[in-house]
Amino acid sequence: MTRWENLSYTIRKRCGARTKIPCTLSPIFKNLGNDQLKRAGENGADARLTKSDNRTSCRTEIMNSSIHGTEHPVVFTNGGMQIMGVLHRPPSEAPPPGVLFFHGCTGSRTEAHWLFVKIARYFATRGIMSLRFDFRNSGESEGRFEDMTISGEVSDALRAFGFLTEECGADPERIGLLGLSMGGAVAAITAGRLRGRVKSCVLLNPVARPLDDLNFLAQTREVNVSGFPIEYNAFLFGQAFIEELPVIRPLEEITSATCPVLVINGTADRTIHPRRSREYHDTLRRAGIRTELAVLEGADHTFASAAWEREVAKKAGEWFGETL
Repeated sequence: MTRWENLSYTIRKRCGARTKIPCTLSPIFKNLGNDQLKRAGENGADARLTKSDNRTSCRTEIMNSSIHGTEHPVVFTNGGMQIMGVLHRPPSEAPPPGVLFFHGCTGSRTEAHWLFVKIARYFATRGIMSLRFDFRNSGESEGRFEDMTISGEVSDALRAFGFLTEECGADPERIGLLGLSMGGAVAAITAGRLRGRVKSCVLLNPVARPLDDLNFLAQTREVNVSGFPIEYNAFLFGQAFIEELPVIRPLEEITSATCPVLVINGTADRTIHPRRSREYHDTLRRAGIRTELAVLEGADHTFASAAWEREVAKKAGEWFGETL
């Protein structure tokens, strides 16, 4: 008896002999999409087949409710490479404010425990459009992780800003940035370079000093850095990524921004030292930029509890609601 047959037998025994359980995995995945579309259709979903560039692609927009708006996959390019993303569009006739999400190193557009998905869906209830995407060389976007660099991710962030404002229908005068960990460093640099075009920013446990922060991580996790590529959790870090770290200075670049900045810090972060959040806060205050520091006692690097997730979403949503 296979493990799936054994699982079927166990459930049937507990739930009754008439309970029908598939004994193989493949039928579950085979029917999953149709079942989801059927349920979505019953709730007013809009599934459409569109043609573009002589190619046929399927875009499914699932209307969760009149409050949550729609979610659908998007693709844009930078440097001739495809970037995969998801656009959350709130129900609004007028161009809504928009927020770009920047994931952390080794992360993706969903982030750990779907943190970014949950925040973006919450933002939609507040009338805020969100664009989550995988940087090139990460997630499902084109490229090898070994070729990832922070400067490359900043380039992607700038391209995503143009995509959100020019092609997605967001109000170009009300764009915010949200970044976690290294994505926080990307957000800080991007805000500084775009200056007044970014209206608000939220940094979650952000990297502030990339070279020092990566050295700290390598030492605490006992990562072998004797040669390239450097492997960590099956991710291969290339030489270009390491060599540019000394010239990546998000703490300096964010002082060129003019937007208000909220920094959210978990006191039990073991990946990026909590003092980095305080450094951002102090640096911004000295530069005369409006800033607030929100401290979540006991929270870890990715805010991995339902209560912390809700608190982060609420604080960020309220901040953008006020400043965008």
